[in-house]
Amino acid sequence: MRHGLNLGLTVPSGARDAFTLYGDAFWQGGNQMTVFGGFYAISLANEYYDDQNKTSLHLEGVYRWNDAFIPSPLQVFFTCKL
Repeated sequence: MRHGLNLGLTVPSGARDAFTLYGDAFWQGGNQMTVFGGFYAISLANEYYDDQNKTSLHLEGVYRWNDAFIPSPLQVFFTCKL
């Protein structure tokens, strides 16, 4: 059986940007994996929480416990309500 736990927190740091921290833990059989990460997001819209049309840039990094830091390249996310 596999079990997982996810915790996260997003804090706006301005009208158009936010910082998110999170942690994930997974258990299956005798194995366990734990990761901690964070990302900074800046919206290209007028506000970060614009629900209609949101395009944002994200910079992210993740640390896998007792293993490695995993940087993520710049990501672009598009959201468009029809």
